[in-house]
Amino acid sequence: MKLFGNIFPSILVDFYSSEVLNEAKVGLLDDIEVLNSPAKPPRVPRRREGDNKITREVDDLITLL
Repeated sequence: MKLFGNIFPSILVDFYSSEVLNEAKVGLLDDIEVLNSPAKPPRVPRRREGDNKITREVDDLITLL
């Protein structure tokens, strides 16, 4: 999905730490749960580990948006 192109993810990776991005993702996941929408959100893990962690956190955020 190229909703935001390549510039937006690059800005997020360059400007924010993986911890801050994870907090944003968890907050967004919590907000989505509160909505109780009949549509199921995409399955995204709450925590990422390993190589390219920050890039995968950004990908998760964009997927949720």
